[in-house]
Amino acid sequence: MEPFEPPKYITKLIAAINNGAKTAQLGTLALVAIGVFLLATTFSATDEDLLLNHAVSISQLGSTQIPIAFAFGLAPAVFVAVHLYTLICYDMLAENLQHFRGELLAMVPLKADQERCRHLLANVEFVNAIAVPRDSPSASWLFRAAAMMVLAVFPVLVLAAQI
Repeated sequence: MEPFEPPKYITKLIAAINNGAKTAQLGTLALVAIGVFLLATTFSATDEDLLLNHAVSISQLGSTQIPIAFAFGLAPAVFVAVHLYTLICYDMLAENLQHFRGELLAMVPLKADQERCRHLLANVEFVNAIAVPRDSPSASWLFRAAAMMVLAVFPVLVLAAQI
């Protein structure tokens, strides 16, 4: 098999996608951390804490004392803001990935070389779910399911637990 060098534009597009994936993953990490905090707060608070405006002791976080106004007032708003930011990052990443798919088909005619280019992308579930065609050996339903769980199901469950 002879060596393959991706076209210069594809290489730059891959770098932009990998950069965007890092930003999106950082947003996802923050989203999950805040979500876990909200879930821990929800399950640690009692009715008495809410009525008397006590600080909530979260045993899951080492018995940390959190003011009730922050735990049930500000933290959900921060969670929603981080979720919106993360969705915006993923939307921009999805746009780059759609462009990558089109350019890859136009500029790299051989399927094996296209697969080589896809292997240069970041190993992120969302990236693989969008960039890899379903008939590729690298495709998996698990990537799509993981991306859906983190971006859609988890935030709904966290906010539903707050109600």
